[in-house]
Amino acid sequence: MRPRNTLPILLAAALGCQAAPPPDTTAEAKQAIDAANASWARLTAAGHADSLAQYYHANAMILPPNMPPVRGRDSIRAFFAVLNTMSSPPPVLTVRADSVWASGAMAVDLGRWTFAWPPPPSGRPACPRRIRANTSCGG
Repeated sequence: MRPRNTLPILLAAALGCQAAPPPDTTAEAKQAIDAANASWARLTAAGHADSLAQYYHANAMILPPNMPPVRGRDSIRAFFAVLNTMSSPPPVLTVRADSVWASGAMAVDLGRWTFAWPPPPSGRPACPRRIRANTSCGG
């Protein structure tokens, strides 16, 4: 057999041996992400920084607005602990996954989150909320 004739056979054999792509698991991933997002409001309102941090990989990074990146689960836990003490009553958090892409066990979501602070109790002046430091009004 000539080398020129063996190339198509080798190419066909190599292509035939490739593993099948992982299954599309987007629907299942979207369900799991939506369920986790639904618990965020409850955990934030209750001040559970430890529980919130467990949603993140040990090497995760979050990008709070107007702040440097927060890197690592321990730093993320500390960030949420400070955030949870900044307001009484606590802010209402809404988390929404707009788009989810998944293949096998890996998923990526693109979404939005918002904090809404309730109005201050009557007779008390409004206090600007700062994420950078734990501050209180009048002090």
